[in-house]
Parts: sequence; C-alpha cells; structure tokens
Amino acid sequence: RRVFLQRGLRGGAFNMAAQGGEVGTEPPKDPSGDTIFGKIIRKEIPAKVVYEDDKCMAFHDVAPQAPVHILVIPKQAISQMSKAKEQIGDSPESKELLGHLM
Repeated sequence: RRVFLQRGLRGGAFNMAAQGGEVGTEPPKDPSGDTIFGKIIRKEIPAKVVYEDDKCMAFHDVAPQAPVHILVIPKQAISQMSKAKEQIGDSPESKELLGHLM
C-alpha cells in the first residue's frame, strides 16, 4: 500500500510524491496573514487532528489523494519551504523547526 505524505505550509503546500517541486496554490504575500491553515491552528475551522505540539499540527486532508493523507503544518508562518530561510531565519531554532516538520 502506498502512502503519500503532504506537508502543508500556510498559504501553499507541497506533495512529497510530486516531481520534486512545490505545488498547490500561490502563497500569500504576507505569510503571517489569515489563511485556512491559520484558522485550523486557531481551531476556527474543525479538523481531524492526529498530532499536535507547540511547533506543528498534523491532520487528515479533507480531500485525500491517497488512502492515508495527512497534512503537517508549522504553527509559525512559513509560506513555502523554498522561502523558509528568508521568512524564519537561519538560527538553530529555525533549523530545529524545519527538522521537526520533516
């Protein structure tokens, strides 16, 4: 059975099964802006949460692309993995967050 893990980043998302690039909607200009992921983290939108800690939340996708489809999103705003360094910096804490998400 194949399992695909999609990691959601506020405002955009990328699929680990994709062809090596980020896919999804265009990220917002302001990553700390109000997005669907921010609303899920604040519990304004219900989600079937499978894991949550102080750094991230994991929940079932409402439109799964595989039998098991879990989104993992950071609680700190990051619009895209490719922009993480410029948005959250290069500190040991930032690297720890990115490692935690992976």
